[in-house]
Amino acid sequence: MVVVMKPNASKEDIAKLAAELEQLPHIGAVLAERITAYRDQIGGFSNREQLLEVEGIGEATLYEIYDLLYLENETFPEPEPEPEPAGAPAPAGGTQPKLHPLQQNHRRQLHRQ
Repeated sequence: MVVVMKPNASKEDIAKLAAELEQLPHIGAVLAERITAYRDQIGGFSNREQLLEVEGIGEATLYEIYDLLYLENETFPEPEPEPEPAGAPAPAGGTQPKLHPLQQNHRRQLHRQ
């Protein structure tokens, strides 16, 4: 089962979303309601990591449901650059952006397939 979260969902779509979210591991009626309420509060999710901002969802829960969620037009924020230590040599070939640990794991899983 894959739950599709649409950015411009109708009230019917949101009711359906809540029912589908309840079917996911570690998500019951209370968390499904919190997710849909938070979605309404912020005007829709732009990426799955925003679920970490919902009370009751931690990294372990997000990890369990991450691949069961599909978000149309998902975007990922640019990571904050880490300050370079004083006197450190510049990296050769440019820098790679740091990914959220869930994004790193997701990419590892995709490469295994």
